[in-house]
Amino acid sequence: MIKVLLVEDDASILNAYSFIFAKKGYQVYPASTAREGLALAAEQRPEVIVLDMLMPQMSGLDFLRQLQPKTTLPNSKVVVMSNTESPKIIEEATGLGADRYLLKVDHTPGAVADVVADMLAQS
Repeated sequence: MIKVLLVEDDASILNAYSFIFAKKGYQVYPASTAREGLALAAEQRPEVIVLDMLMPQMSGLDFLRQLQPKTTLPNSKVVVMSNTESPKIIEEATGLGADRYLLKVDHTPGAVADVVADMLAQS
């Protein structure tokens, strides 16, 4: 079963994504903080990480800097979700290992799950 780590500080969004990914047959590991996400990533070694960019205490960029996914989880896919369209942030996130950068306002939880399924099918 494919393991998906969801890192999102908004409880309603985290619950919606958890429900959709579980319904599609993924093993879901929800984390409401980046620190919790780092611990789960090390413990569970997920195939997919869906990461919010703007979180209190530690941002998604800080999460990527600490995790270094291309080194620690080279076979994992990282999907960043944000409402920030800053080219600088997008460039930095992809440079730190994000495979996709999606705008939350443009993607429903089901659409994000579809993007993840497509990414996994291509790898």
